[in-house]
Amino acid sequence: MDHTPLSETSVHIDLDADVTTVWEALTTDTGFAAWMGEGASIDAEPGGDLSAPDPVGGAERLGRVDSIDEDRELRYRWWPASDPDAASSVTIELEPLESGTRVTVVERPIVVSTALTHTPFAVMAGAAWQWRSAMLSISVGCRVAT
Repeated sequence: MDHTPLSETSVHIDLDADVTTVWEALTTDTGFAAWMGEGASIDAEPGGDLSAPDPVGGAERLGRVDSIDEDRELRYRWWPASDPDAASSVTIELEPLESGTRVTVVERPIVVSTALTHTPFAVMAGAAWQWRSAMLSISVGCRVAT
């Protein structure tokens, strides 16, 4: 069996919105659902649970918040509900810009899952985060900063 090496994926988006507005979109149930999809929820405190539909694979993802640095960084682990062994860690960093906020998302696989051995992790995760970046700009009601 060919095992494609797993790696991290990183994407960023510059938004024409202040850090507080973007933070709210990441850490409240209303904002999280607007960003991640209908039915998504987050208990934005260390040890809090999260759930979100997966727009790429269609399966529900479950997770746990690892740490919060308000208006700066959110870290969590998540996995497909049907495959807890396919967990990955996600770090979302916010950086204030002169005219908005840069959001950087880094996702790293935690364990090797059979489902991930045929498609490089970075390709799958990158596609998902590109979609989510578009949804984030919609959820905070702003355009992508240029």
